[in-house]
Amino acid sequence: MSQPKELISEEQHGQLINYLLGLLPEEEAERLDEASIVDDDVAARLCSVEHDLVDAYVMETLDPDTRGRFETHYLTSPRRREKVKFARRFLTAVDRASAPPVAPLVVAASRSERVRLFPAKPDSGRPIAVGSRYNWPLLTAAASVVLACGVLVNDLQLRQGLNRARRLGVTTDRRVGALTEQLDQARNENIEIAEALERARAAAATEQPAVSPPPALSSSNVTVASAPATVLFPQTRSIGQAPKIEVAASAESVLFELRLESNEYPQYQAVLKDPDTDRIVWRSAVVRARAASPAFVSLVVPADRLEPRHYSFELAGIDRAGHQTTTGTYALQIDRR
Repeated sequence: MSQPKELISEEQHGQLINYLLGLLPEEEAERLDEASIVDDDVAARLCSVEHDLVDAYVMETLDPDTRGRFETHYLTSPRRREKVKFARRFLTAVDRASAPPVAPLVVAASRSERVRLFPAKPDSGRPIAVGSRYNWPLLTAAASVVLACGVLVNDLQLRQGLNRARRLGVTTDRRVGALTEQLDQARNENIEIAEALERARAAAATEQPAVSPPPALSSSNVTVASAPATVLFPQTRSIGQAPKIEVAASAESVLFELRLESNEYPQYQAVLKDPDTDRIVWRSAVVRARAASPAFVSLVVPADRLEPRHYSFELAGIDRAGHQTTTGTYALQIDRR
């Protein structure tokens, strides 16, 4: 049930109206949006004010400026346009149900039909004539009262249904907006990764490699300029020397290929850690493995996150249920020049 109007102050009412019309500053609008999700009272007040605003628009009682803002901002949402259509149909139905009933036709009866004889009382010995004239104005007024009560109950039921539908619409709008924001964020991250990968490949293509890149990282010294990507293999039980990777001072990012022993998961995510402190230095987005032989995961790490020290990648596989399982650890040594 929506919040009663008397519990909403004028300041709060004006703030909610400005929020619905897109007139609040961005930070204040974000705070109110978050509060309407976590606070049921705020959501109820917002729902009540929104109902009144939509009804005022449908009944054409808004001032020209507010009406113009309503049409240019509020009606941009398809779901909000549906709310206005629903309110218009609802108010039309109420107006029709509230129309005055047609007065009943009174057909005059003959005197013989208006007078009936009842059996005489035992002590009178004669029949009693009882007049049967009807008080039609009184009957009409009673019927009008009954009809008005029925319309009032129907109006209340329709209003409650409208409020429930509107609250459901507000909740759905918030969920759709949150999912859309998450999807846009994931797309932006993928675009940034793709652009960084293209820059790294272009930089590697313009530089002449000093030596041919090895098929595997068997050497202890590898430079970023000598290969398009630095190939790393998962550590085994035998502990060897961590490969050294020289990163140029002008480098913007470093491209790594983490080889997989087996490609068993649809998605992967890697974190770069400082093994001395177990601090996470960098975390990748959720990526898919490249279906090569052997399969590998491609990562682009910003060069400013890499300082001259020892690091390790921890790669986790993500199943279709979203559970993560560590699949390998990759050690490396970073040198800057």
